[in-house]
Amino acid sequence: MNEMIPYPELAELTIAGIDEHLAQHGGSEGEFLRFDRSRYVTRDGDELAIGTQVALLLDRASSGWIKFKGQGNPPDKRMGPLFRGWTPPTRAELGDLDKTAWSPGLDNKPEDPWKYNHLFTISTAEQEIYILSLMGKSQIGCALDLVRMCKGYLISFPQHYPLLRLDRRPKKNKFMSYFVPYLPENGKILKANLGGEPEPIDKVPF
Repeated sequence: MNEMIPYPELAELTIAGIDEHLAQHGGSEGEFLRFDRSRYVTRDGDELAIGTQVALLLDRASSGWIKFKGQGNPPDKRMGPLFRGWTPPTRAELGDLDKTAWSPGLDNKPEDPWKYNHLFTISTAEQEIYILSLMGKSQIGCALDLVRMCKGYLISFPQHYPLLRLDRRPKKNKFMSYFVPYLPENGKILKANLGGEPEPIDKVPF
């Protein structure tokens, strides 16, 4: 199956399964956006500046597994709507468990062909829509912070979207220094007032 699972037409937003998702992993419209080293860039190389304020359209968030199969080949996807009751398969259910058959990664060690991916739909003040992909070990922390934030909003502010600031954090390991994505909360806005005046931050129970 190579298509993203569509949102169920009559499904209601729910937080069911989110705690399990967070414990396990420690389809939208818009332009694709990713965090590349220290910048938020589109497929065409256009940049969304650090400090840009965006609304997180949490009811469009999706997550799941993706397997890349080389240039020119469509990836395999097992993805679905994060807050509409869909539960992603476990890694074991995907197969491809023989590490001796895995291709080497950048460190020349066998690399798992399946990657866990979060897709978050965001909107700028000009109502330009982007699909932010957060994938890989260096980005999973940011993704799970957003999942927890979304859960808090579904409980406490179901009529609002959180406002975020595109930012980055420096990190260091024994080999190198690098940046990771960081999207702190910067207020909230009524869903019906998207593009209007934001409201101040209230404490959200994560």
